Amino acid sequence: MKHYNILIIGGSAGGLSALRSCARLYPEKSKAIIKLDSKTLIPCAIPYVYGELHNSNNNLIPNGIIEKCGAEMIIGEVEKIDKKNKIVIFKDNKEISYEKLIISTGSSPIIPKIPGYEKNGIFYIKKDAKIIDEISEKISKAQNIVIIGGGYIGVEFAEQIKEISNHKNITIIEGSESCLSMTFDKRYTEEIENKLRYVGINIVKNKLVSEFCGDKQNINSVKLNDGTIIDCDLAIVAIGIKPNVEFAKSSKIKLGKSKSIKVDRFMKVDKNIYACGDCVENFSFFTHEISNVKLASTASMEGRLVAENLYKNNFPNPGIIGVYVTKVHDKAYAGAGYTKKAAEKEGLEIVEGYAKVINRHPGSLNGAGEIEITLIFNKKSKRIIGAQISGPLVIGETINILGLAIEKKMTAYELFFMQPATQPKISASPIMYPIVEATEDALKQFN
Repeated sequence: MKHYNILIIGGSAGGLSALRSCARLYPEKSKAIIKLDSKTLIPCAIPYVYGELHNSNNNLIPNGIIEKCGAEMIIGEVEKIDKKNKIVIFKDNKEISYEKLIISTGSSPIIPKIPGYEKNGIFYIKKDAKIIDEISEKISKAQNIVIIGGGYIGVEFAEQIKEISNHKNITIIEGSESCLSMTFDKRYTEEIENKLRYVGINIVKNKLVSEFCGDKQNINSVKLNDGTIIDCDLAIVAIGIKPNVEFAKSSKIKLGKSKSIKVDRFMKVDKNIYACGDCVENFSFFTHEISNVKLASTASMEGRLVAENLYKNNFPNPGIIGVYVTKVHDKAYAGAGYTKKAAEKEGLEIVEGYAKVINRHPGSLNGAGEIEITLIFNKKSKRIIGAQISGPLVIGETINILGLAIEKKMTAYELFFMQPATQPKISASPIMYPIVEATEDALKQFN
């Protein structure tokens, strides 16, 4: 039986991030990573396989990372973990022993069990290269496409398909009041939806699919809960994910209220087992209640955290903030932490700071564009608790600054006195820097 000091189950964001940090921290220890397939997709780029990337082979996490970390790659599916004897048992009955085990098995798409859900032409966004290539092939042949779910995956799929194949009829069906409503307030969701409509994407809101219609085998339309029928020869379902914890159940690994692997603040499952990523039960940075936010960036952070805590350190997980960025047509949209709606739902008294500035100085320089930014502060503590931005692609890094500011519980005055790097052709003016401008607008309202 082969033995490894560090054995990782799962080769995506969480598992690979854990491996890379383990290579730095414990170079003398033997390491291996277990994957279901030799190909691991970059999950965030899946919507771009159709079109810009052409096929899944251009959207792979390179296995060279594993070799560079001095680890072995094992292809197989885990059946069970024998915690007492520290053995991983595979479905083909192969066994491997470990000293420390890291579980990072990720998630799978939620498949709604509504009538007709198994018909041909309905696709669920699984992180599988063969499935994603099949979806791309079917998209190229389809004319009427329905996308169920107006979250990031749904919006990005719709935008990318329309950009590449403008002649196709695309409809997004969103069950809530707006697309991306978990991240953005009305000012931004309205603009996002207007961008989608501008390029010819139809949006149906506050409606649910009640049936996939067609003959015994193939879909030809979807029926909504108000009786509306929308024709389609292809449906993409992106309504959420569920943790991959099947083998954990049979291994007597404890699951939490969310049916995900229960870990402590240090990502520990028990004495020699840790877990990270979509398969674990996370908690909110703000409320310490269970969080449903699942992101590759969060999984990567948790993977690094697991590695640090595996043998010698005790770094607690700060909790999930939720930091997002996406592109819709010609603009980027980013958000972090609380929206105004979510903060008020929690009973928080807030102050909003708003600014609209040009990202060049002077604004007549090439590449000039408008940045719109809203910062949300707790009125009592003056700490930043949320941020939303739209504008050029550079705002993807601006939201990361604000995500860190939220995590470090920075106050309005600390943000107001920040010292940003600025350059005429790269950034906004130091006199009217977006974060500072929005913060100053908020400061007017505190007194």
